[in-house]
Amino acid sequence: MERRSLEHEEKEDIARLLARIRLLPPDTKAQRLSVLLSELRSGGYAQVMVFTQFTDTMDFLRDFLAERLDIPIGCFSARGGETRDTSGFWVRCSKEQIKRMLRTGAVRLLVCSDAAAEGLNLQSCGVLANYDLPWNPMKVEQRIGRIDRIGQRRPKVRIINLAYADTVEADVYFALSRRINLFQGVVG
Repeated sequence: MERRSLEHEEKEDIARLLARIRLLPPDTKAQRLSVLLSELRSGGYAQVMVFTQFTDTMDFLRDFLAERLDIPIGCFSARGGETRDTSGFWVRCSKEQIKRMLRTGAVRLLVCSDAAAEGLNLQSCGVLANYDLPWNPMKVEQRIGRIDRIGQRRPKVRIINLAYADTVEADVYFALSRRINLFQGVVG
């Protein structure tokens, strides 16, 4: 009898917590990215690669963007590639299939974790967005290297770095980035 009461109480606690979560405002960074992606498409950038640091963030973001953008979306993480089918389910595919779908335009937006920062060369993308900024700016450079390479069709690629204002993430990343740019300007 007491166990059933505890289970009921836990279920009520969870229901209250979920109700509070539903009242939270939408994720402003994800909303901003959605707007930027729409603007980029209007500006002629048909394919975009978006990096996150964590697979959970990638899963959130791919679903968030799939609800708002009417474009074919794929994702890539340590678990491999995935594309969204017409019924809204994510279907697994290989790294080679993801690369081919981007090359042919069957996928226009690739949301990925850092697993794609190595060995996934996607010169067909003209834009790279860093949804999560790693503490090491060289990791950002490694991400950029996925699209800014021999075979890139565009004379200039667009790089977008997103961070919440007034956070440690933004302060550290942009301070380190300025130092690296200063170093590159002096040393080359």
